[in-house]
Amino acid sequence: MDVNTLINDCELNDDLAKIIDRLTVMNLYEIKESMVDSYEQTLDGKFLMVFTEEGLEEDAHQISLRIQALDFILSWLTSDHQPYDFDLIGWWDDEDA
Repeated sequence: MDVNTLINDCELNDDLAKIIDRLTVMNLYEIKESMVDSYEQTLDGKFLMVFTEEGLEEDAHQISLRIQALDFILSWLTSDHQPYDFDLIGWWDDEDA
């Protein structure tokens, strides 16, 4: 098969698109898990300075915005995505948590 035939092969292109989509989703899930880990560590009182040096609350806020964005994209790309529940974990010094 020559290159032009491969490029014009719709079935092959569809298969490659599915593979690329799956790899993209897997990568986004990995990034999200890393962001969730950073967010929970920040809530635990560990200042990681992931996005800002303005304090724990601002850093947690910036991380949460990125988690929400990833959840939005993943819910669009997958049918069974469950967004992160920000109410599951409280601040390390929050007596109500």
